[in-house]
Amino acid sequence: DLAGPLFVAIADTDSAAVQYHRLRAQPQDFDSSTRTRLLSASLLPVGLYTRAQRARTLLHRQMAEALTRYDVLFSPMSARPALTIEEETAPMTTKDEVVRRQFAARNFTTPWALAGLPAASIPCGFTSAGLPIGMQVGAAAFGEDTILRVAAAYQTATDWHTRRAPLD
Repeated sequence: DLAGPLFVAIADTDSAAVQYHRLRAQPQDFDSSTRTRLLSASLLPVGLYTRAQRARTLLHRQMAEALTRYDVLFSPMSARPALTIEEETAPMTTKDEVVRRQFAARNFTTPWALAGLPAASIPCGFTSAGLPIGMQVGAAAFGEDTILRVAAAYQTATDWHTRRAPLD
């Protein structure tokens, strides 16, 4: 549950530092969500950033330990179905909306990114509304070949990867 906020504390803070001058000089170059996220991240105290980096190290150790017992780990790609374009571009007006759209969407994918471990998304179905659902498979460091073999085996056994969501 802390992967989203941890990612924001590290990745968004780093991005805000890199983009600082451009954010100030050309804010219109960023969509409103990204601009708000990066400007907010630029206000995080350095102590929080340091604690987030320590938590990242712990996360890496825990995931590496789990992957000594298992070849791969599976999870959903997201805690919720994909957003429609209208939902994705709507302004975020409450704290709950920010949490729902920014943190919840990252809870399953960011642990892999934060730990520096490989993972991939495999199509595995659709919601009743026709939105795609992804399954994530991750492996130990340098386990990309294992992930690709698992993904290929799954796609050979299913046809989800051949289906398309309706565009209307």
